[in-house]
Amino acid sequence: MTVNVPADAAPGMYEGTLAVAGRQIPVKLTVAGWTLPKPADYETYVDFIESPESVALRYDVPLWSDKHFALLGSCFDQLGKIGNKTLFLPLAAMANLGNEHTIVRWIKTEKEKISSMISPCSRDTWMSA
Repeated sequence: MTVNVPADAAPGMYEGTLAVAGRQIPVKLTVAGWTLPKPADYETYVDFIESPESVALRYDVPLWSDKHFALLGSCFDQLGKIGNKTLFLPLAAMANLGNEHTIVRWIKTEKEKISSMISPCSRDTWMSA
């Protein structure tokens, strides 16, 4: 449950009820006499790593499917709300994150060289390559 307290709320104890599945649950909330800054204004450096494969596994959706991209978007939204400053993109498979897949397509060319194709901002390019 998330409670959004207005910045100008008077400090003190608030009481009420929460309706859940037809039941009334008593709730008490103490509002402090000070206000937290917005997460985007925090002075700390938040650096969580989101794993595309873990999201697909947790929610049992195909990797890179429409549902998977929607879930990733939700994850990124939540990370942004807490002030995350970094977006990690898995560029190599079997890295320390344990990921089997990567957003980079490594392609062996006819000259025995390796080239790469990365398009994290263009889902259509990634899916059709």
